[in-house]
Amino acid sequence: CGPFFFYASCSPSFSLVTAARHAASRTFSHDTIRTFPYRTRRAHQARAGRSEYRNRRARRRAEPAQRPDAGKSPPRPCAGASGGTGRVVVTGIGKSGLVGRKLAATFSSTGTPAFFLHPVEGAHGDLGSLRKDDVIIAISNSGETAELNAILPALKSLGTSLIAMTGREDSTLGRLADVTLHSGVPREACPHGLAPTASTTAVLALGDALAVCLMQLKSFTEKDF
Repeated sequence: CGPFFFYASCSPSFSLVTAARHAASRTFSHDTIRTFPYRTRRAHQARAGRSEYRNRRARRRAEPAQRPDAGKSPPRPCAGASGGTGRVVVTGIGKSGLVGRKLAATFSSTGTPAFFLHPVEGAHGDLGSLRKDDVIIAISNSGETAELNAILPALKSLGTSLIAMTGREDSTLGRLADVTLHSGVPREACPHGLAPTASTTAVLALGDALAVCLMQLKSFTEKDF
């Protein structure tokens, strides 16, 4: 009961009878809290908030099946790239191609076999390295890159799955893809709106997110890295 006598001595409106009642019940009503001195009231509210936060975290850990995403199928791009024995083949040209090379390296180092295919080299015979169960990730901000779109019919004829990362879902690339990931940005960071800056950053973030998704699906650990 010590704390209650302290409160009673600090607040004239807090009677000893009220303190005794609450000492017995170990509960605090809002009316009681309003009679506490300002600093004491704030401290009590802060402790109550921390306790509620800990309780919520404990409930989430104890009941993983109750999470909103529990039991749901993985996103379609992740599911397509994680199934079967195929590889992830990233393709693009220009700045998109440079980002694609980085993404292929990230996939390979996180448990998903991947390599980069240059569209022009593909048109000159390198499509022969592809298999039916491969998943193609084609990157083009406009979706109308001529060199890339030139090999799309051949990719489709091989029976590979095609994932497009593009800023225009209604583009040629977006329409031909099995899955389209929208990577459009309102404008480039370049003051002239010419150099790919914000758009390449968006594709990079999107590709990294896809790689992390695959890591979780494959239960990839630090020991596997």
